[in-house]
Amino acid sequence: MKRSPAPPKENNAQALPYQTYLNLQKILRCLDIGRSFQGRRLPITITQMRALSLFNEREIITLTDISRSLGMSLQSATNLIHRLEILGYLERSKNKDDKRVSDVRLTAKGEKRLSLFRSGELETVGTRNSKLGTLRR
Repeated sequence: MKRSPAPPKENNAQALPYQTYLNLQKILRCLDIGRSFQGRRLPITITQMRALSLFNEREIITLTDISRSLGMSLQSATNLIHRLEILGYLERSKNKDDKRVSDVRLTAKGEKRLSLFRSGELETVGTRNSKLGTLRR
């Protein structure tokens, strides 16, 4: 088992994000997230999947809304969307009303990837719930 690097010892404000990261790793290990891919590398990153999942409620989202929703800078969101465009999951266009705004839309390939993720997510949650049910008996 890999050992995690030592946490920063400067102050609690810097140690908190590090501890949160370690706790999240432990939780994901306990839930076996990603095991449904049979040891294969995930096709896209978690952040990219979070960006795709923003399209659950709306068909078109502005780049600014994506950056705000994901809590990242506009440049980071632009890079993220660019990578998803290259993969063919999203397409970007200029807003008709304001040329400074970029509209982002999910492609058919992106819809397929998102639905595959949702079904895998539901399968993982269902498996975990059934295991918890047997443990409680």
